[in-house]
Amino acid sequence: MGDQAKELRFEKKLTEEDVNGYLEIPRTAHHLVPEDKDMLVLDQSDNCWNFKSPAKKRGKRYMKRQWPDFVKKESPKTGDILRYYYNNNEDSFYLELYRQTLPDSELP
Repeated sequence: MGDQAKELRFEKKLTEEDVNGYLEIPRTAHHLVPEDKDMLVLDQSDNCWNFKSPAKKRGKRYMKRQWPDFVKKESPKTGDILRYYYNNNEDSFYLELYRQTLPDSELP
């Protein structure tokens, strides 16, 4: 995907809830992610996922549908960074996952 077309919608350090349940969308990005609309999302390996963000519950919004499948396949960990983009040219979404590096003190 060309960098000129990529628009960062949000960046998030993943929490335990994100990797064990559904991805909570940061409040500052609620207006940047379509509500109740299927979103086809490509990842860094060109896998296509179908995410949906239903209406808010108690002020929170989550990515659902295939988010648990993405977690199962990609195995993100608490502390990893997720960047979620919109591609203006293709009317599509893209995500990048950056693994948290362990401090030297935690290396085996």
